[in-house]
Amino acid sequence: MASGRGDDTPLLLAEAAIDDGAATTGQQRRTRRRLVLLAALSLAFVALLGPVAVLLGDSHRRETLEAPCPRKGGVALVLGGVGRGSRSGNKGNRSNSSSSSSSSSSSRSFSTPRLVVWSGKKRGRVSGDADGELRGAVHVLDLDDGGGGQKKWKVVREAPTSLSSSPALPLPRWKPVAAPLSSSTGVLFGGDAQIVEQDEEEEVHDAYLNDTWELQLIGGGGGGEAAAEEPLSVRWTRVSDAASASASFSASAVAAADVPQARRAALGVSLLPSEDDDDGEEEDEEGGGSVPRLRLGRRRGRSPATTTLLVHGGRGRRKSDGILSDLWAATAEVRGGEEGTRVEWERLWPPPPPSRPPPSRAPPPSPSSSSPDGAPPLPRKGHAGVALPRGAALPLFRGPALFLTGGRNDSAAECYHGDTFLFDVEGREWHSVPPAESPSSFSSSLLRRDHAGAWLCDREEEKTVYLFGGRGGSSYEESGPLGDLLAFDLGSKSWSSPPPPPPPSSSSSSSSSSSSSSSSPSPAPRFLFGVGSYRSRDGDTKAVVFGGEGAGGEYYNDAWEFSCREKKWRPLTRGAATAG
Repeated sequence: MASGRGDDTPLLLAEAAIDDGAATTGQQRRTRRRLVLLAALSLAFVALLGPVAVLLGDSHRRETLEAPCPRKGGVALVLGGVGRGSRSGNKGNRSNSSSSSSSSSSSRSFSTPRLVVWSGKKRGRVSGDADGELRGAVHVLDLDDGGGGQKKWKVVREAPTSLSSSPALPLPRWKPVAAPLSSSTGVLFGGDAQIVEQDEEEEVHDAYLNDTWELQLIGGGGGGEAAAEEPLSVRWTRVSDAASASASFSASAVAAADVPQARRAALGVSLLPSEDDDDGEEEDEEGGGSVPRLRLGRRRGRSPATTTLLVHGGRGRRKSDGILSDLWAATAEVRGGEEGTRVEWERLWPPPPPSRPPPSRAPPPSPSSSSPDGAPPLPRKGHAGVALPRGAALPLFRGPALFLTGGRNDSAAECYHGDTFLFDVEGREWHSVPPAESPSSFSSSLLRRDHAGAWLCDREEEKTVYLFGGRGGSSYEESGPLGDLLAFDLGSKSWSSPPPPPPPSSSSSSSSSSSSSSSSPSPAPRFLFGVGSYRSRDGDTKAVVFGGEGAGGEYYNDAWEFSCREKKWRPLTRGAATAG
């Protein structure tokens, strides 16, 4: 500790106060000793306070640096949680929760649930782009099911593969498709990257992609391939069908490879293996016999770890592409380790033309007659949806389904869609949900929004799709972010606006939260945020929301969790917002 005249001032003043005068009584000597001791203790306290303040400051700076910066349109995957449940017990959320290929039909594996955040746009002007640069680091937040308290972020390093000493990394992007494949792996498709061209002036161009990547978490004791003591890392692997492995991003190569064309703002959900997918058929509980299991693609005999990724719509790369309405399925066989995942694409809608003309007695199918409820959904981008497990769409059909709602087109009038559709994945048919089936108190105009988030609560007590946030309005120019929560009951096939949860026991507020004296805290209105869900140990389904853009153009980096059982939000992290 450095000493100087300024540091000794309290001690000199104490001595001067005692020495002023010639009193030498015992009482005066005791008083002087006390004052000298008090001054020495004060100096020691000041000397210790400096390092403590520095230590606390360093801890806060480390936490701030490891947290992802505020952003919109990035990837937010939730991996882990309870996997496959027994057929007679509580069934997990198979559209968002994860499963292990080694678990039997009667087991319920659990791995640490984690929120994985990657890429997206931040606020600022970088490389000539006024809307912000794209981020490339992977951030992970452990959702440990431990109750309250703030969670802490960690930045995860990229692991190299055996084929290269340096990791292979996807281009940073925004508005891609991302969905879980298993408890430790996710899949990434498409999106919009920024390509910087250095000519006379630096220019940034959008680059729509149609590449497919696997993200795999390794180590960290979360159910990955490595031991618990190994530090958590992430491995990126580009995966594709054999026909498209060498395809470039050109339009001709895409058409030849029979994979979806490049796009952004598409809907992507994953159908994870269910507990009874080990064989090729399922017992019909109503009338006996059996019904066929889900079988997509050209290959047969896939393992039970096969996951189906569904991709619908979005904006095409070329101006002539416009807004898309096609539906694709990618069957992903998760093999683990560096062997990676094999992905095989197949177009589900519109159906491919038959190899031979149909008999003269059967007219060729038309769009109006191919769906029991009329035409398929209009082209759209930024729509929300979930994958529904087998039986959730009854009585319309038995098989697994794609649920979608909302979205936007480029037309001047009524650019926001307020309709709802179910797609029978096995029967390959669209079913619309008429607005009249919803209660009279619910207006379908509430569904007119884009870039919202949806999740499925699939519990014994509840079969509901929730829709949160997004951007909506009478027109695009008059639109703004939303913060409401809507619910679609799968039993009655109707929408409703659930009542707000009861008020909290203690007050809580945040710049990125919305709360009042009559309700619990909740995320501030936002759109273009990430959302995922998982099944907790106690059987609850929990949804996690991250980031997004708010009403004033600010970007968020906070994380919130919604409990389907309690119907309440709670903040997971201390968020920040960048001004618009």
